[in-house]
Amino acid sequence: MMTFKVMTTFMPPLPASTFLAFHPQDNNIIAIGMEDSIIHIYNVRVDEVLMPRQVMVN
Repeated sequence: MMTFKVMTTFMPPLPASTFLAFHPQDNNIIAIGMEDSIIHIYNVRVDEVLMPRQVMVN
């Protein structure tokens, strides 16, 4: 039987997340795209948001 360690937990964001992508060279960095066009860059290793960013969508 395999066991897993919980590294961190996420609370459901408001508005909802619509996209998740991992950094190609460092799987500890993820980008979370939100319903309101904000992108959060998150470092899982240190448990911090690196850069929330508003993106204009045409």
